[in-house]
This record gives sequence, structure tokens and C-alpha cells, in this order.
Amino acid sequence: MHDRPLLADASSPLPAITSPDDPRLSTAQPLRTQSEEVIRTWARHRDASPATGEASPSGAGTVAINDGDVGIRFNFPGGASRFREIGWDEWF
Repeated sequence: MHDRPLLADASSPLPAITSPDDPRLSTAQPLRTQSEEVIRTWARHRDASPATGEASPSGAGTVAINDGDVGIRFNFPGGASRFREIGWDEWF
């Protein structure tokens, strides 16, 4: 068991990443960013592809989503991909 909580305390903001060269990008710690380049780099390093479960202009919904409309989804390798793959332009 770890001595620290799984997620950062809600009262303190998560560290922000603005560059795909930031070494924290390869860690498992929670981070935040608004940089499309950082998000694409994060996904590429994990072989993740942008995805959605909801209906959108590019297709029908694929699964029932009940997560408060977070909307940020990826498919990962290994057969656990349950979402419909979409392009980066639609994902952003």
C-alpha cells in the first residue's frame, strides 16, 4: 500500500505540462495540459488512438457511457478497445 493518495488533493492543482519534451510526460503521475502536441505525444508513447463511445458526426454511439460526459477516451492495444476510433481533429 502506498503512503500517498492515488490522485492529487482536489484543493491543489495538478502540475501543468506544456511541452512534449517534459520528462514528466513519461511518468504515471496525474498531469494536466491543453497542448494538442503534448496529448498526441502521450498517446503515441502508449500506442493509444483517439476514440469515442458517443454518437458524433462521424458515426453512431458504440457503448453506453455514464461518466458525467468526460468525453476523453482512447483505445489501447491488447484487445480492450471498446470505443469507436476517430481522428484527432474530431477528438479535439
